[in-house]
Amino acid sequence: MHVYVMLSFVFLTQVAYSQSPNILMQKCFGGSFFERFESVQINDSSYLFGGFTESIDQDVLGNHGRYDYWLVKTDFNLNLKWAKCFGGSQNELWASDLKILGDSQYVFTCETESNDGNVMGNHGFGDVWVVKTDTGGTIIWKNCFGGSSIDLAISILEKNGQLIFAGGSYSNNGNVSGNQSVFGDADMWVFKTNSGGVLQFQKCLGGTMFEQAYKILQLPNSQFYITGVSTSNDIDVSGNHGDEDFWAVKIDSLGAIIWQKSLGGSLKDRNPYAALTNDGGLVLAGITYSNDFNVSGNHGDADIWVVKLDTMG
Repeated sequence: MHVYVMLSFVFLTQVAYSQSPNILMQKCFGGSFFERFESVQINDSSYLFGGFTESIDQDVLGNHGRYDYWLVKTDFNLNLKWAKCFGGSQNELWASDLKILGDSQYVFTCETESNDGNVMGNHGFGDVWVVKTDTGGTIIWKNCFGGSSIDLAISILEKNGQLIFAGGSYSNNGNVSGNQSVFGDADMWVFKTNSGGVLQFQKCLGGTMFEQAYKILQLPNSQFYITGVSTSNDIDVSGNHGDEDFWAVKIDSLGAIIWQKSLGGSLKDRNPYAALTNDGGLVLAGITYSNDFNVSGNHGDADIWVVKLDTMG
C-alpha cells in the first residue's frame, strides 16, 4: 500500500459557488504494506512529510521492524529526494507532529514501543520519542520521554531554541508527575526541552477523568493556549457539559492556568484543532454530536463545529 499525496488549486469566484479543484500534481509513496502521512512542512524548495510505514521495499528502505517512523523529502514537483525510516523492532506510530526549526533542522515526535534500533531509554509501554535530524535526515539527537504507561506528544512548538510539546500521558512516574486521573485515564501533558533534547520542565493538566491535548500555541507575552478534549469536571477542569468537551486552557510560562474553558454539549465534542486569531483570541474546529448548551444548529449525527474565543476565553 502507498500513501497518496495530492496537491490541488481552488479558484474562488465572486459568486456563491466555486470551481472544482484542479489537480496540479499527485503521487503515491510507499511499499507493499501500509503507509500513512500525518504531517507536512514546506522549506528550501522542498516538501517534508512525516508519517509511519510497515513496508520494507520500493520507496521504503531500512525499516527496523513492524511500523517505523517514515520521513520523506521531495522537491516541489513531488520528486523523491530521500526517505528514511526511524525506530526499533516494535511499533513507532502516531507520527503526531513535525517541525522545521529556526536552524533549518527538523524535529518530529511519535509514540514508540521499542527500546532498540534507533530507540534507547524507553520508560515503559509507549513513550514519546523525539528525534532531531539535519536537513539530510541524519539523527542529531533522540530521546524518550514518559513513564511506564502510554505517553503521547501531538504538538510541537519552538521558542527561543527550546522545544515545547503538548499531548497526553497515562503515566505518573518516570518523566511524568502530577497526573490527576484516578481511573487509569490520561491528563494533558506539557513538557519542555532545551535545544539538545534535555528535559527542562513538565506539567500535567486535567481532572480525574480523561484529557488529551492536540495543539499548543504561543502568544506574544510568553503565555500559551493549549487545546484538546476533556471528560472531567473537577480539579483543573470546570464546566463540562457532558461526555467529551473541547477544552481550552491558557497558561503562563510556568504552566500555571490563567483560565480554562469547557466547550460543547451533552454528547461527544471531539478532535479540536486550533489557531490563533489576529486579535489574540483562539479559534477551534472539530467534531460535535451535540445540539445543546454551547452547540446549536447540528444537522444530524456528527457535524463540524467551529468556535471562536476572545483573549479571556
